Amino acid sequence: MSAVAKGTRNEKRCEDALKADGYETWRVRRTKFGNMDAFGLFDIIGWQRRSKRMRFIQVKSNRVDRKTLNEMSKAQWDMPDHCSAEVWVWIDRRGWRKY
Repeated sequence: MSAVAKGTRNEKRCEDALKADGYETWRVRRTKFGNMDAFGLFDIIGWQRRSKRMRFIQVKSNRVDRKTLNEMSKAQWDMPDHCSAEVWVWIDRRGWRKY
């Protein structure tokens, strides 16, 4: 399986998990010439109407590098109280690890 296919599959898993928790989701659509993400960092954005909570999620497969965690910690400082920046790592045969 290619890395792109694996990443797409894991983004779909993340999206399904958010929808199961009552979130509406928006997945970043990437093209040859760029991506549609306004921030250039997140793969999925989830919005929950009843709690007015927004989650910005970067999806990774099996591991996360220190650079991504550092970028996410910087992003977290600039977020309002009802928003969060998260990294979800899908570990094969184990499930999600969330940072």
